[in-house]
Amino acid sequence: MKEKGQEIKIDIKTPEEILRDTSSQFKSLDFQATKAITEKNGNLFRQKLQERAQIIVGLPLKIQKSINNGNSFSEPDMEDIEHMSLLAKEALESKSDFRLGSFLESKGSSLDDPNYLDELIDRLYPSE
Repeated sequence: MKEKGQEIKIDIKTPEEILRDTSSQFKSLDFQATKAITEKNGNLFRQKLQERAQIIVGLPLKIQKSINNGNSFSEPDMEDIEHMSLLAKEALESKSDFRLGSFLESKGSSLDDPNYLDELIDRLYPSE
């Protein structure tokens, strides 16, 4: 129970924290999907691909909430996030495992290349 004069602190993440957390979740789900396919569990594979897409669909809302709470994020970068969300929505609607597995990959990329989300993170928050 809150005592008089005591503030309730709401943990609002910065856009950087949101993007890095999302990338980490995305990679974890990717690992789980790969494990499922090696175990010949097609249903679990598809489920993990769908979960990956769903976290990207929800990304613009998370970033917008952070902006609404005083954090800054440029409009062009928000447009990039919205575009990724659109690609994820289209992949979910297609019900294609290929599209679900590759919607953040650029054409001609290899397995070790960063996806669009990681490229955005690297551009906005370069490692020192």
